[in-house]
Amino acid sequence: MSKYIDLLLPQLDLAGILLIVLLAAMMWIMVLAQRAEGFDLREALLNDEGKVSFLRICSLGAFAASTWALMKDTLSTGGVDFSIFSSYIALWGGMPVASKMIDAVQAKWTK
Repeated sequence: MSKYIDLLLPQLDLAGILLIVLLAAMMWIMVLAQRAEGFDLREALLNDEGKVSFLRICSLGAFAASTWALMKDTLSTGGVDFSIFSSYIALWGGMPVASKMIDAVQAKWTK
């Protein structure tokens, strides 16, 4: 266990602490939203047929990892690199369209 702690401690600079606080706040907001009637967060991971979409789960993980990396890079260098930021925005802005297209093609091929 101390081996893992020794690996994590150097990562806890101001950027790391800020990202952990933001993650905790977002999780708390999601928990509160999930308690409300008529809201089910699990539906975000389901395809149009109501089945769990592996692509959507992987996309959520990739979004979290790339956002973490972008924030760490931005905070550690003192500014954002425009090319990296614009690539990030283009990728995640187009992801919903690509996800729907892949789900539609997959549904057509599995019939």
